[in-house]
Amino acid sequence: MGLLDDLKKQAEAKLHAPSGAEREATKNGYFQQVQGALKQASVFFAELAESLNVVQPDVRRQFYIEGSSKLSNLRQGDYNARDNRHSNSYSAEYLVDVSLRFILLGNDTLTFDKETRQANMMKEYLWAYSLPFEHRDVRDDKGRISRSIITISSKVPASVTLSGDADTGITQLVLRNVELLGDVKQAFDVSHITPDFFEEVAKAVLAQPNRLREWGRPPDAPLPVSFAPTHGA
Repeated sequence: MGLLDDLKKQAEAKLHAPSGAEREATKNGYFQQVQGALKQASVFFAELAESLNVVQPDVRRQFYIEGSSKLSNLRQGDYNARDNRHSNSYSAEYLVDVSLRFILLGNDTLTFDKETRQANMMKEYLWAYSLPFEHRDVRDDKGRISRSIITISSKVPASVTLSGDADTGITQLVLRNVELLGDVKQAFDVSHITPDFFEEVAKAVLAQPNRLREWGRPPDAPLPVSFAPTHGA
């Protein structure tokens, strides 16, 4: 009876498994929700960029590069919104992610004198986050590069990017060179992309206290089913 029981269980599971059409409907449902959220973000970022470029609020930031070395008194400006769209044979053009981008500018520079291995690591780090720098290689008596002198300018590109996963209904917000040098990533259920969410994003852009860390979760952590920010909370 053991084999028969196993076959009966398999048959029962197959009968109750969602059909291909049902799975596709669920996926399309998330797709529409994610696209709706990204379209809202696209409009919001465009309007926010336009307003900020007119008002030009005095927003200043500082970033630590290594130890106590920092780029300080960087002023925010030059805001622009950008949509990243793709298309495929199954649907019309769709949004992949939307972003608000801006530049942080200051007057100072930082200079580091590093041996070759450490210098290469620093260059990789700076390239990863699009930080402009100049470098000069120093050679030893045998003509080999022994160290590099790296000069970092006070021009830091920053961005706030929202993307979504049509399979899971999870959106991801990435703050690059905003709160700190590098990426801060948080995940939100697509149902949480509300006017309250965008209000908190605007606060983050303006370096004001916000609730994004409270409302979001690390991208690899599950989101509680019952969690949702409420309007005016």
